[in-house]
Amino acid sequence: MPRPSKLSASTAAGKVAVAYANAHLNGVSGHVIKLVTCSVATEEDGTACGTQFRNDPNMHAVIEGVLVAGSDTFFKVINNTKAVIQLAANSPADINPYPSVKHPNVFTLNAGAFGGYNALIQYAAKYARPAVKSMLLIGDDNPAVKLG
Repeated sequence: MPRPSKLSASTAAGKVAVAYANAHLNGVSGHVIKLVTCSVATEEDGTACGTQFRNDPNMHAVIEGVLVAGSDTFFKVINNTKAVIQLAANSPADINPYPSVKHPNVFTLNAGAFGGYNALIQYAAKYARPAVKSMLLIGDDNPAVKLG
């Protein structure tokens, strides 16, 4: 039996949102929205999906879910040719995929792990009672998301 994708709920939500927008909101400015999905779990998947999206002349924007691996290769292939809307920045490539481009076409809806951890620490330091003297932050050890 195939293992379900960890992001299958995100894809299902995207399908519902597209169906609603097309049926009740007349798409986007009268244009029907077409949802194209591509699963990224490895760097090779990032290359394949990036190539698929870059080469589709009818695709004008990409909504990127949460990529644990494959983000770096995805952005290298897309190469700032499409607007990318990220749900969260979860890898170094997500934070600044095009360092040499002054205004990249990448928009992030939240700070992801990088901002989230900092927010938790700041909140605990300011509001926890009794006062926090030390804190332990535990994360996974996935080589695909290491910072250096």
